[in-house]
Amino acid sequence: MPLTESKVLQGKRPDKETFRQSLADDWQRAFPHSVRGTAADIMGCNPKTISNAVAGNNVPEAYTVLSSLLADKTALQSTLALFGLEVRPLRTEAANDIATLANLSSLSGEWLERIKDGVRCHRDTCAIADLLRPILPALVALVAEADRIKGAA
Repeated sequence: MPLTESKVLQGKRPDKETFRQSLADDWQRAFPHSVRGTAADIMGCNPKTISNAVAGNNVPEAYTVLSSLLADKTALQSTLALFGLEVRPLRTEAANDIATLANLSSLSGEWLERIKDGVRCHRDTCAIADLLRPILPALVALVAEADRIKGAA
């Protein structure tokens, strides 16, 4: 089948500016200033590479962009969605139950504090999501482990 007839190319290709902005937004969310050094070590780059991409000054090479998934499995969530894709790890690790529960407890307290006025505004939503995001891989791993046990995966 010629490439022009391929089902892979049926979607509209995003322009480079949309890609750059999406990557900047994804990395801003996934790598706040406090974790950029650690993320850069995991990705094998300089923290300035992350800061420059977040500022929209450049788009790192593909190897660096893809390596960001090693630091945070959600680091390219919106960027890959531009192409109709999402990241699903081939292997999951069982969640560390004590750390996961501690993080969930902390999240629950913060969530309750933010909605005690009966309203969850856009700032509350973003703050809660930022606290929830690092916990999600552990929760997904736990569910995947249960699916394997049940024979559903």
